[in-house]
Amino acid sequence: MKSVLILSVSVGNGHNVISNAVINSLKKHGIDCKIVDLYRGESRLKQFISNKFYFFMCGCLLKPFNWFYEKLKERSKFREGKGVYKFFTNKSKKFVKKTIDEYNPDVIVCAHMYPAIIVSELKNKGLKSRSYFLVTDYDLPAYIINLKKLDYIVTPHSDFSAQLLEQGFNENQILDYGIPCLPEYTVVNDINESKRKLGISENDITVLVVSGMVGFGSQVKIINRLVKIKSDIKIICVCGTNKRLKKRIDKLIKKKYPNKIINYAFVDNLYELIDASDFVIGKLGGSTTTEVLNKEKILIASDRLPWQEADNKIYLKGKGVIEAIEKIKDIKLILTGLINNIQKRDDILCNIRGFKKIDATDKLVNHILS
Repeated sequence: MKSVLILSVSVGNGHNVISNAVINSLKKHGIDCKIVDLYRGESRLKQFISNKFYFFMCGCLLKPFNWFYEKLKERSKFREGKGVYKFFTNKSKKFVKKTIDEYNPDVIVCAHMYPAIIVSELKNKGLKSRSYFLVTDYDLPAYIINLKKLDYIVTPHSDFSAQLLEQGFNENQILDYGIPCLPEYTVVNDINESKRKLGISENDITVLVVSGMVGFGSQVKIINRLVKIKSDIKIICVCGTNKRLKKRIDKLIKKKYPNKIINYAFVDNLYELIDASDFVIGKLGGSTTTEVLNKEKILIASDRLPWQEADNKIYLKGKGVIEAIEKIKDIKLILTGLINNIQKRDDILCNIRGFKKIDATDKLVNHILS
């Protein structure tokens, strides 16, 4: 094997994190690799719509946005055709084909649906490169039925195999390896040692509040509830690239809670913050969720979750590996219940240990190399 091309789309940072996990592992094996973002440099409009406009809609019109996505999934389950995805894929075909022709990869890995649809069409027209699609959420995306020409679909769990078979995929196409992640997120480190590294007392109950790269969520409301729970609680907040949120929480710390909150903007050592935390509260993007579960931390899903993440919550709650906030006022009841109920915590952690797949990256890379 000579080369691997990974095609992604920057919607937040999760798809890129997963792509980098695969590429870093491949490079250790001496494989020539390249990541190409479908819209970065190719279409500013589509990059804006698929990223900033997406988060704007999540913030302002979340309920109708989620309703629309569920209808889209229902409609596309057994009906081939790209629907609204046409806007994001049709005019990008030339760019993708040109990229493939210039790079001439032996393997193409699609970390997002948009390039996957294009590559599936190219496979139908004779593209020889071996192809993979990575399902990066704990639910199958809308229009996945259009990817039957791809060689492999990599799913987060064997639970999704039946749905794919029902839609016409064959058993040999399905690889239930899990969601790839960086090696830092496959190791469970000692929590007390991790707390000491951050200057946190071992006696403090540490809660990490994180809402992805762009800081989408209800952190301020959540924090105001958390600080009233116990005197020995310590909150670590990660605001991502949301400068406005960072300033709001900084003001809150200065005025009311100078010793209870540690506030960060975008961080590149999230794994260390997770290590030092007793609980994590945040969104349910596939990448971050996988990282938290791999480190055997109890994840409490925040109240406002956009489309795929809302579906992730339904699935993961059913597996008994997360807790979830339905309303902000519930956070006190949920967290105190977990703090005071050792058996409940142990049950969730037991479920997590049986569910997590820390070897997802290795399995995928080994399959690519085979």
